[in-house]
Amino acid sequence: MSIAVRRIRSSRETVDRLRTSLESTSGGLSALLESLERAGLRDALRPYRELHLVLVNQRLWCRAHGVDELDPLWREIAETAGRARVLLGPFADVLEGLERITTVAPLDTSRSAPAEPVAP
Repeated sequence: MSIAVRRIRSSRETVDRLRTSLESTSGGLSALLESLERAGLRDALRPYRELHLVLVNQRLWCRAHGVDELDPLWREIAETAGRARVLLGPFADVLEGLERITTVAPLDTSRSAPAEPVAP
């Protein structure tokens, strides 16, 4: 078997494996999106924004009136919100990267050295 035929076969096999991987990834992302939508995440943003405004006003009132007995509850809310942000933030970053993946410029195949790997 010639080298050219082996390269073509190897390229076709690689394309087929990539297709399977990409279809699996697409299906997984679709399942994630469907799960988030079923959980009501899309509709929850407005109420959370309203909650934020209410809490800001309540916090300002407490500060203006010297009410510090509720500070443990304020800290608990802040810590819980922080833990949720730490959990959700990296997902949003990865999804943003996936959203832009088709804008990656084509590789310059004229270079003799292999491209440097991109850190995750």
